[in-house]
Amino acid sequence: FPSHDTSIEDYLDLVSRISLNNIYPNPAVQKTQISYFTESGHIKLSVFDATGQLVRILKDEWHGHGTYVVDFEVDGLRKGNYYIQLSQGEKRITEVLLVQ
Repeated sequence: FPSHDTSIEDYLDLVSRISLNNIYPNPAVQKTQISYFTESGHIKLSVFDATGQLVRILKDEWHGHGTYVVDFEVDGLRKGNYYIQLSQGEKRITEVLLVQ
């Protein structure tokens, strides 16, 4: 919680304004849907394999404030763990996706 010396604006700046809301289904067989929230600005939604290699960039564009959903076809990917990363500026959030 903010201290008495901290304004609510300062506190809100400390709170991440992006989030990966849902990856469903997870584990995925053919495709999955990725739901995320972002403030207005440039975002990048990327997929990495277990070794950290970039597999695919799903979004690399400007978004307005809101919640978005992206379909991700996993056909052709090897079974295993993948990492979905949402980034906006210096903020990054990563979640695990299991491909079966």
